[in-house]
Amino acid sequence: GSNEIEAICLVDCLEKNSPLWQNFNIGIVCFSLEQANCIKNILAKRRKINPQLDQFIAFQENKSAAFFIKNLENIQGDERDIILMSVGYGYNIEKKFKQQFGPLNMEGGERRLNVMITRAKEYMYVFSSIHSYDITHEEKEGVTMLKQFLQYAVYAWSGQH
Repeated sequence: GSNEIEAICLVDCLEKNSPLWQNFNIGIVCFSLEQANCIKNILAKRRKINPQLDQFIAFQENKSAAFFIKNLENIQGDERDIILMSVGYGYNIEKKFKQQFGPLNMEGGERRLNVMITRAKEYMYVFSSIHSYDITHEEKEGVTMLKQFLQYAVYAWSGQH
């Protein structure tokens, strides 16, 4: 389904940085429709209690490159200055990670991931409840690419490049 904790962290980041991001176009991408809907619901609740966040999102929605929250299947062609990515996959309540990666397990999953991770013109923020080493079933190229991308994201974030 969805990863509410990850969605909350993403909305927290958006809320915290909204004063700094006034001059940027923002987009949110997720691997699943369920995760996109989870983020939409949390953001809608947060907008009701935070007028500044509500104004920021309204301002973003009225730009020519309008604010969006989209899943992997619907991101083709959309670029924004800043992309916030929610991976959404993770361990369940029994602390098991089922290694089910939706569209990444399908033929061409690597192309879909490539489209998703190239949508940011300036900055990308990656929200993930898993690390690259949590991914152990790499039968499909899309899953292998996700593992490599998560490794890269940690490397880039650490400032070691």
